[in-house]
Amino acid sequence: MARPRKEIDADQFKKLCEIQCTLEEIAGFFDVSADTIERWCKRELHMSFAESFKTYSAVGKTSLRRYQYHLAEKNTAMAIWLGKQWLGQRETIEYEDKEGIARLDAILQGLKDASAKSETT
Repeated sequence: MARPRKEIDADQFKKLCEIQCTLEEIAGFFDVSADTIERWCKRELHMSFAESFKTYSAVGKTSLRRYQYHLAEKNTAMAIWLGKQWLGQRETIEYEDKEGIARLDAILQGLKDASAKSETT
């Protein structure tokens, strides 16, 4: 006689996917093996775990994105971060060391002079 199947609640499974839980974490939550989750997905959802995770985790990503946008309305740091991540915005820092450039120019001129001297002798 086979052991009775462990009950896996579909709504809880979907919510765990929404918050980006891994296969192992979901299996641990339900106290079953990862293989049991795989078989359950095929039997109940008619797709593999990877396919179901992709489907249900997208809902969680959408919720997170919505929350970030709401945060950006009041939080300048979040608005800047989103601009950098999604819009390719960057901070440009201009730095000019006139003394350093003058020293480099003097070194280069000294090298040129030394090279010209060695060619003539």
